[in-house]
Amino acid sequence: MTNPTDLPYPVPEPHEWVDEPDHETARLLDEAFDDLAAGRSVICPSEASFGALLAELAAEPHTKAS
Repeated sequence: MTNPTDLPYPVPEPHEWVDEPDHETARLLDEAFDDLAAGRSVICPSEASFGALLAELAAEPHTKAS
């Protein structure tokens, strides 16, 4: 493996590798961090269940039929 200091160009820090999330994802992350700060949490046992949770959170609210 090449040492990053030996490269002829600057190598970004790992936290700089990720693109900024889209607006909806950023909102969901903010809500998740707020929940964690308030002592609430959700555990997703798989990537599929996490994707389903995000899809549900991003969905429009359901109205209850009268």
